Amino acid sequence: MNISKSIARNSSISLISQILTLILSLINRTLFVKYIGVELLGVSSTITSLVATLSLTELGFQTAVVYRLYSPLAHKNYELCNKILSIFNFIYKIISIVIFILLLCFIPLLQFVLKGVELTYQTYIIFFLIGLTSLISYFFAHKRTLLYADKKDPLSKMVDTISNLIFTGIKIVIVIYTKSIYWYLILSAIQSMIANGILYLFCNKLYPWMKVLPIDRCLLKEMFLDVRNIFLSKIAGYIYSSTDNLIISIFIGTVSVGLYSNYVMIVAALKILVDSISGQIAPFIGASYANDKNTDKNLNILNLYTFVKFILAGLVTIPLFVLIDSFIGFWLGNDFIIPLIKYLIVVDLYIYFIYGPLSDYVTIAGYFNYSKTISLVSAICNIILSLIFVNLLGIKGVLIGTVFSQLITWILFVVLVFKRMFYAKSREVCLYVLKNLCYLLQIIVLCFVCTIIHEKLLMLPYVCNFLITGCICEVLFIFTTGFLYLKTNESIFVRRKILK
Repeated sequence: MNISKSIARNSSISLISQILTLILSLINRTLFVKYIGVELLGVSSTITSLVATLSLTELGFQTAVVYRLYSPLAHKNYELCNKILSIFNFIYKIISIVIFILLLCFIPLLQFVLKGVELTYQTYIIFFLIGLTSLISYFFAHKRTLLYADKKDPLSKMVDTISNLIFTGIKIVIVIYTKSIYWYLILSAIQSMIANGILYLFCNKLYPWMKVLPIDRCLLKEMFLDVRNIFLSKIAGYIYSSTDNLIISIFIGTVSVGLYSNYVMIVAALKILVDSISGQIAPFIGASYANDKNTDKNLNILNLYTFVKFILAGLVTIPLFVLIDSFIGFWLGNDFIIPLIKYLIVVDLYIYFIYGPLSDYVTIAGYFNYSKTISLVSAICNIILSLIFVNLLGIKGVLIGTVFSQLITWILFVVLVFKRMFYAKSREVCLYVLKNLCYLLQIIVLCFVCTIIHEKLLMLPYVCNFLITGCICEVLFIFTTGFLYLKTNESIFVRRKILK
């Protein structure tokens, strides 16, 4: 199977898996609220967040391992692969022990976290079961990481989705019958164990060369340098993503955070869907870059990847701009609509999508030190600009600060990738920027055209209006994209692959 077909297959499986996961999450949440209760849902959600905070999964080790695996997998250097995976497995076992100790130490502090809840033996059992479910994944993480780096992540997605479907059905029957949170959480732990166990067996079958080797201290030291930079990037990213809610809560009020969070939830779901498609492209680019670092070739791949991301961004941002306020009004009521906020949310989301290919190339090349600096600069800019504008414009001022910091991030990534990685000439940089300005202008025009069409259809029932407007947005975007970029290399390539 060629690369294009592999990417199409992987992206399709990932998208379907993500949609099913979102639907099953909604079913699980409904089941929990109806048969177990809102209070225990709050306890479970708080403990889950606490375990996630104590968890060191996002330390950066996994990202460093994926980057390290691209080259040895491409060149079939299985000894180096085993050295990397052995280190990864060893470190994650240590992490799991550390997390277990932290969870035990945190038990006396639960009374301060779960305010307004009477602590009983039931609370501690819930805490233990959620912690156990989280810890199970650490013992199988190196297998999943290998599948992703080797472009076989859809196998993980398929196993997770099938197990999710089966266990959701079992949960529905047992929870309705018992109305017990214990069985719900026990089944979740069993599901995690079975899904990871199946993947463990698959990996043993797919990679007979895998074996545990003694820890290579030199390699471990090199990997920890990468981890340090990635960790700082992720801390900066956490600060960046958490700043808006904090500033809104302090300077405007917690109620405003609640209103804003409805928009954030919708945007987060769209990010997950788009990333589930484009995330399958990165391993192929990583393998290609490991084999051939030819500047012209990689520049062409970057432009193609950016065009694909632009298409995905257009399919998402245009209907989002046109329909998000009416959807919020229909779903929660007109009192929950924040005027004019959709302009800033859509711009922020578009920039997030469009600089994704640049960020992926930085990760693929292992430029974690530069990525760390960019993340820190963006986080600081976001805080400063948001604090400046919040007193002037309220929530919109906070989002203006976020948009400007996103724009700064994009510019810094352009400079890093084109100048540091590709050593590109000014003409190539200008051409890239010009293309992206054309992409942005097209989306802006279509947003306003589709808004006018949406307003003309307001006399229709809401569901009909929503569906028809959404279809019009997608059709107009696809038609104008095909017409405007008919003869570009990127459009010709994508069109040819779609026709095949």
